[in-house]
Amino acid sequence: GEKTKSLEKWVVGRDEIRTAVTDNLVKMYTNVEPEIAAQQLQKINVEMASEILQRLSPKQSGEVLAAIEVNFASKIVKSMMASTAKLATKMESP
Repeated sequence: GEKTKSLEKWVVGRDEIRTAVTDNLVKMYTNVEPEIAAQQLQKINVEMASEILQRLSPKQSGEVLAAIEVNFASKIVKSMMASTAKLATKMESP
């Protein structure tokens, strides 16, 4: 159905983002000040920023999120929550 198609499209897009967000990229964000990481994340799209933050430690991602402009940070948090919800839904369905 339509829902399955949109989920499949989302999964493919998500995999592309996952591939684009390399370990080296994540390491780069791990090794910079939260303010600098925040500035850089605001230059990329919400999905990529969300993927990067999910790979940082909770302490680090919290510090970076705190340094990000409020509207952008809320979009990132929504994206992170949506991604968690979609993965949960995907696992529940046969």
